[in-house]
Amino acid sequence: MDIRTYYNQIAKMCFYAAWTCTGLAFLFFILKVMKVLDTNVFFITGPFILLSIFHFIGYRIYENRLINFPEMVVQKNSNLFKEENLLVTFLPAPTLRMLLFAPNGKLVGEVRDQNMKWYLWLIPSVLSIILPKKYGLYGTDGELVAEYNLRGGIKQGVTMIVNGEVIGCFRQTYKESLFSFKGEIRGQNGSEWMTVNPNNFFTNFEIKNQAGANLVTFQKGWMPREWSTIFKELNTPILTFHSSAKIDDKIVVLGYVASVYNHRSN
Repeated sequence: MDIRTYYNQIAKMCFYAAWTCTGLAFLFFILKVMKVLDTNVFFITGPFILLSIFHFIGYRIYENRLINFPEMVVQKNSNLFKEENLLVTFLPAPTLRMLLFAPNGKLVGEVRDQNMKWYLWLIPSVLSIILPKKYGLYGTDGELVAEYNLRGGIKQGVTMIVNGEVIGCFRQTYKESLFSFKGEIRGQNGSEWMTVNPNNFFTNFEIKNQAGANLVTFQKGWMPREWSTIFKELNTPILTFHSSAKIDDKIVVLGYVASVYNHRSN
């Protein structure tokens, strides 16, 4: 997949969702006319009409992003752990489906729920978000690279596992902040590895190791001009890994980001 395919896929999802909601609204209207339903027709059809309008607007937004889309030069050697910069997007899902793109527009990785069952769509988000999750990090060729076990509850925490062995874990500092995802990442032996101290809006911050070396910079709201020709969403999250970041560093950082965006979808 590349970013053009992603936009096209989202546009189709929005289009089908819009017509589905319109069809349901029309169905309930017919049932009301036939006096099968004995209630205010507006209360039944209104929500579906609003959802249809919402999804149609989304369809038009993503369709417009495909207009005059530039030719993409995709390098064959793009790799999840060789890329210095990763741009993060999301596909609609009952929990999380986080796509990782290289600046050239090629999909190089993905974080998704390993228990992506259809019935999860029926669980209210306010309940599902506090349930334990098991996410997988998948590489460029679709291979499972790591697992992220998110514990349930309000206080966020995630354990990072590679080849069946725990390499790190993140625990949110509950006393400092409930919603800003501050905390620390500890290694396999419990030693301090990284301190995470994002701002309350989770826009721009850095993650450093205990030696003070910069490992990764996270930012939203800005990107180089050449990237913006294919990534049309200005607030696309960007992870920039520094040369000091090793593969394990990148794995645990992506696990932390997955825990922050738990339940994020379009």
